[in-house]
Amino acid sequence: MATKGGKRVAAKKGKTPPARRVGKTTPSQAKGARGTKSVVASKGQTATKPQAPSSRPVTPRGVLARGLAQPSPLERAARLRDAIEQSKLSAADPWGYAAKARAWRQRAQQLVDEIARSGDTPALQRGLATLAAEVEGDRDFQEARRRA
Repeated sequence: MATKGGKRVAAKKGKTPPARRVGKTTPSQAKGARGTKSVVASKGQTATKPQAPSSRPVTPRGVLARGLAQPSPLERAARLRDAIEQSKLSAADPWGYAAKARAWRQRAQQLVDEIARSGDTPALQRGLATLAAEVEGDRDFQEARRRA
């Protein structure tokens, strides 16, 4: 093995080491390569790629550290604000819907700010639930969400 720039490189006249061999692997190589993932390799690339061992289980997306699938009140308020903002772009009657959506967005932004500042309180949860029920129960909002 020769070194080139601090990297180990196969000598020009010698063979490539078995771990670096490109192309098909024999059954004996496949048995010895457990814990590796086969990669389709073209000329000059490695044939196998070691898999990183997982030290902890993968948590599904949206599951919080406390084990609940529910998003936090801050996330819910931010999502509601973003949904209201998005619905303004796809409303059937944008001029008539804009004023209503602007008021909802301001209330949602106030809730986001207040939850971020003082944390999760029962009063803020009630305010968020009230706003969410009002917004999601509105026929124009539902139609705008369908059109998006």
